Amino acid sequence: MYYKILFLIVILFAVVIIAPARRDLAKRKNTIDYIAEYNRVTKPDNFDPNNNAAPFYQKAFDTYVEIPEALKNKDRHVSLKRFNDDEIGVLRKWLSENANCISSFNQAVVKPYWWVGTRADSNSVDEIEFLEITSYRKVLYAAAWRAKLDAYDGKYEEAFDQLSNIYLSASQLTPPKVILEQLVGLASRAIVIRTALAIIDEDAVPVDILKSFKQQLKIHMATQKTMLELSTSDLIYTLNEIQKCFTDNGNENGKLIPSAFAKMTKDQKQIDGTSLRVSYPKALLISITHPDKKDTVELAEKYCDYFNQLIKQTPWQLNQAKTTYAESLSVFTKGNYLLNFDSGKTEGMVCGSQHNHNAYKGALFCTISIIEYKEQEAKFPEKIEELIDKGFIDSLPMDPYSDKSLVYKKAGDDFILYSIGANFKDDGGVHSEYWGANQEGGDYVFWPVQNNE
Repeated sequence: MYYKILFLIVILFAVVIIAPARRDLAKRKNTIDYIAEYNRVTKPDNFDPNNNAAPFYQKAFDTYVEIPEALKNKDRHVSLKRFNDDEIGVLRKWLSENANCISSFNQAVVKPYWWVGTRADSNSVDEIEFLEITSYRKVLYAAAWRAKLDAYDGKYEEAFDQLSNIYLSASQLTPPKVILEQLVGLASRAIVIRTALAIIDEDAVPVDILKSFKQQLKIHMATQKTMLELSTSDLIYTLNEIQKCFTDNGNENGKLIPSAFAKMTKDQKQIDGTSLRVSYPKALLISITHPDKKDTVELAEKYCDYFNQLIKQTPWQLNQAKTTYAESLSVFTKGNYLLNFDSGKTEGMVCGSQHNHNAYKGALFCTISIIEYKEQEAKFPEKIEELIDKGFIDSLPMDPYSDKSLVYKKAGDDFILYSIGANFKDDGGVHSEYWGANQEGGDYVFWPVQNNE
């Protein structure tokens, strides 16, 4: 009896452990050229090189002069009135050196698209180098500094025209771009909004210029796809990972390859920097019960659709359902480790960023409208609804953390405008840099502009 049990254990070991391990020796078939698929999906319809922003961006990147050490640690949202004369001098010199760079950037933003065809030695999307995001961000910051210095010098029209151009550039970073590139577009819009509020806070900007700027943003928003989504490009990237991590039985199916899965996770990290690396022994155990290739592909396709619907719900709506973005996404992919190995945390943060941005956008429009109201009525509105009654805004700026608008209150000869934040509780306008997500709670105050240093 002892030998029979031992024999069964050996057989079980062979079936459960050795068989999955042998998949490492299996020949993977890269049957689909995902580089070609990526290029096909991302290339604009009726592509015309004359309408492509790429050459102008490249010129901006090539002529960019690195920011001086004296400015590297300066918060872009801090008032230039807090700079000393030497620091202002350094800023002027640097922006003068980047005049050609910013000029090329301003030429690029008016083009309808920014497309660079991708090539690689293999047909793996992993080898794709996405748009030069790091260079783009550097040039973007230089353009934002240009706007701040123009405002400091009283050149308000030039300052807000520059901010309008930065906002326009974000239209080139929308689907079918991958969500990483879309997030950079979202960050571009955020820079415009925060810089505009900072300028309005520190300077008496003429109301007619603010009205013109508000109208420019309305036009840009009407033509931009401002909601983040997992696009076809993101799905292609995921399908590429699946092709690399599964065997191919010739019938569009296969089993998870432990070594390939472990390699895929090698450099993966959560949003807080925690490593998501899966060791080979763990990958081997995961592969024993992991869903097959066909099931994983089907779930990946459904996941994109699910994410794109989920992100439309506000944090308040999810809180009412007693869940979060991360929890919802994790539950959807439960049981499929390849699609669930960070438990939805990264995409959950993406959803939250979208709604925080929506609140900021509404706050900017509302702030400008309140200033317009005061110019016309010689007083601040008693209630935020009066802005609609007087035709300054079309709808109330909604708070994603409640089922109501952002909180507006008169405060002496000024006003306060805030979101109740991620604790879903009105803390009376006590500002929290973290949108009330920390233990202390708090609200997120848009006006008066807060110093988060």
